[in-house]
Amino acid sequence: MKHTHPDFRFVAEAYWDLEWELQQQGFDFCYDKKLYDRMEHGDAENVRQHLLADAAYQQGMVRFIENHDEPRAAATFPSGKGRAAAVAMLTLTGAKLLHEGQFEGRKVRLPVFLGRRPAEPVDQELVAFYGRLLNAVNREVFRNGEWHLCERSGWPTTKAA
Repeated sequence: MKHTHPDFRFVAEAYWDLEWELQQQGFDFCYDKKLYDRMEHGDAENVRQHLLADAAYQQGMVRFIENHDEPRAAATFPSGKGRAAAVAMLTLTGAKLLHEGQFEGRKVRLPVFLGRRPAEPVDQELVAFYGRLLNAVNREVFRNGEWHLCERSGWPTTKAA
């Protein structure tokens, strides 16, 4: 199929550490559930460790902080953490998945087949944040630049006496 339709993109929604294997079998992208889990439950070092993977692997990942199978980002990530996760997700290499209602801060996760939803207040600050973020990442460097994990530095930790 790939040889007859080279522009078609194959995306795998796989969560069982099969991402690399699926990429080797010809999938262009695989959901990066591991990154999502590390951003939700882990610390910054866990996220950094994940991003040390091979560049080719990283480029073949679908980055997301919300999708139809996961709880809504506004309900999962507290305000500051959700915004940091959004910045990370939208500035990393690979494909990006933005879910309907994510920008507005929807919190109710609906079944995929439900055609209606409860009324929820729109988080205007979050809408403005995503507007600024999408404007910032709508640059050539984010589409065709070369991504590198930055070195980290900071104050040395001190041990309590």
